[in-house]
This record gives sequence, C-alpha cells and structure tokens, in this order.
Amino acid sequence: MKKTLYYLISITVGSGVTSAAVFTTNFDEATLAAITGLNKDSPGAPAQDFSLNTTTDTLDFVTTNADMWGARNNAPMAWVNSPTVSLGATWYVETYVSMEKDGSNTREVAGLGFYGADNTVPEFGLGLDDWNGWSARLQGFGDNNPNVGGADLGTAPGVFLRSEVTEGGVTDTYNFFYKVNAGDAWTQLGGVATDFASSSANSRVGIFLKSNNAGGGAQFNSLTIDVIPEPSTGILTALAGLSLACRRSRK
Repeated sequence: MKKTLYYLISITVGSGVTSAAVFTTNFDEATLAAITGLNKDSPGAPAQDFSLNTTTDTLDFVTTNADMWGARNNAPMAWVNSPTVSLGATWYVETYVSMEKDGSNTREVAGLGFYGADNTVPEFGLGLDDWNGWSARLQGFGDNNPNVGGADLGTAPGVFLRSEVTEGGVTDTYNFFYKVNAGDAWTQLGGVATDFASSSANSRVGIFLKSNNAGGGAQFNSLTIDVIPEPSTGILTALAGLSLACRRSRK
C-alpha cells in the first residue's frame, strides 16, 4: 500500500530584531542638547519655559497666563519632526504627563500638540486637562472643535496619551487614546476616528503646557514617535504557503 506523508512547514514571522523608533526618550539624558531630534520652541524666560530635570528624569514645564487659545502667548513647547510615511501608512506618538493636583493650579492643559500649517501654533491637542475637571481631553485650540473628554481620572497624578495618525492625502485620520497605568488597555477618546484636513499638517508634533493662571507646571517622563509597521509582502507570501506540504512517498 502506498502511503503519503505530509509535513507542515513551520514559519516564524519576524526576525526577532527590533528596529529603533523614529524618536524616543525617557528624559534620562544628561543634558537637553543630548536628546537628538528634540527641538526647543520656547521664549526661554523663567516664567515661560521647560527644562530637563536630571533628578527626576522628566522634562518640566512652567508657564504663567499662557492659555494658547487663539495665539501662542509665549507658551513653551518642545517638538519633534513627524515621520514621513506613504499613503495609507500609520505612525503614532506617545507620552506620559503629570501635573500638580492640589487645587492651586487649575485651568491647565498639558500633553501632545499638533501644529497647524504655519508651524507656530498647535491646531489641536490631546492633553491632561485640569480646566474642565481632571481628565484626558481632545480639544481644538481657538474653536473648541473637536472637544472630547474622557472619564474623570480620580486620584491619578497623570496619564499616558497616544495618537495614531494615518496618512490619507487630503485628510489624515487620527485616533486618540489614553490610560492611567502602563499595564492598562488603551481607552479611545470618543470611540471613533477623527479626520483632519491636511492643512493641519503633520510636519511637527510637540508637547506643551498651556495655563490660565499664575502658576502652571507639568512634567513629562517619556516621548516616543514611531511608524506602525505594515505586513511584509514576503511574510504574507510565506503565510499563504503554510497550507502547502512537503510530500514524501513511500511504499
């Protein structure tokens, strides 16, 4: 009797090599200048500035009465060039930000800011908001469009923020997320994606602090920007071939 034996080909997806992010820092460098790719966009005055805190490994922001609503108002920002991606590709930016929550420094927002077409003022931001309670909030600057807030953060001192940006040509699709603890699942703000016209420009993404009081402060302890990898054509071809067998016949 003739027997045919089939052997399934086992293929390991991925090489096991992790590529470096487009930009990443935990702010544990010795100097601000050592953070390659991070640019300072700040008046530099003591009341409106940010600096590297080498004791806590954070980037510390301070500002006084700089609400950045319809104008820059000297609000401090640190920015990084956004990655250049092809149509349909997605990149993301993540950070962790904390602020004082002792009742003395209300009316503040700190987080991720997406520059407008002129690269001077953020058009919208995803931030830790102490203006409308204590929550993560997506807010358009100057027009309050969009304006989507998450659940109250309770006693949490800060929040992780993430935005995913898919290049669409005329409009780009943004998805906004937050979580309190590193091990938590991401919660999407609004539950749906938001489209912004390309005039919103993705050439820069920054971290910012805006305030409408005399003593605003915020601390960032990480910032990462990277491209979400697309499936490799070669890997997909290999996976499609998993159903094929190496055939060996014997009598």
